[in-house]
Amino acid sequence: MRKVLIEIDGAAAEAVCAEPAIRAYKAAHFGQVEVTVCSRCCDLFRNHPAVGQMTSEMRFEETEGFDARYCLETLEACRAAGKHPVDAYAEQLGVTLCDRMPWLCLDSLDMVRAQRFSLESLGHPRIAIAPGSDRMDKRWDAASWSRLCEVLENKLGASIIQIEPVEGEFLGHGLNLVGRLGPREAAAVVSCCDLLIAEENGCLDLAAAVQTPLVAILNHADPRLRMHAEGAVWVNSHPAPVAETCVESVLEAIVRLCQSSGEAQGTNESPEP
Repeated sequence: MRKVLIEIDGAAAEAVCAEPAIRAYKAAHFGQVEVTVCSRCCDLFRNHPAVGQMTSEMRFEETEGFDARYCLETLEACRAAGKHPVDAYAEQLGVTLCDRMPWLCLDSLDMVRAQRFSLESLGHPRIAIAPGSDRMDKRWDAASWSRLCEVLENKLGASIIQIEPVEGEFLGHGLNLVGRLGPREAAAVVSCCDLLIAEENGCLDLAAAVQTPLVAILNHADPRLRMHAEGAVWVNSHPAPVAETCVESVLEAIVRLCQSSGEAQGTNESPEP
């Protein structure tokens, strides 16, 4: 059996976006390869049927025993080339994708860890929020996020769960999980939510990988290079001080998402902020 090393340079988003290509690589070789993933977020591949071994780091001499070695690019490099990372990684591994949506293999241990935050006690809809963009100059302002949380709580009766940004501050609404979650734990928490609202960060990819509906706030980014197609809608953010316009755009996106999934219950019209 051939031994293959796939090195993923980057954080959780890169690992998640590489998953469809790794799965396709294993299938293309009829399972006759042993795949080792080297990534800072290698734990995201725990229990994955296409991955035999995982490691967060590997010394140079340890790479000599592999029959093939692939070093996947960062998300920024993929997007600079005008390609969605999922497609770029498939090209780098030389495979054709049958399924472009990423997939994480969460298990009962992951769910037990998530439940230590007493998520079951929170009412529905449970809405996770992930403020903070990968680009410092493209972040949505805190006033807009706070106003959005107020409207979600008052108009929709939502339970808010803030999971990002790790280096940021708690907005003061709902359950504070800022800085308390690793990528796999964040994925488990998001899987327990009815919706995620996030900026341009790795939580977009985690939501897709656990099939949680998503509203993305993008600052004029091309959604074709940022988004996964299913169960997601996006809006362009606006610079301060038009916080009301920002909130209204997100609320309209939530309604569109609910209607497209056939789950609009009492939200046929956009709530007034």
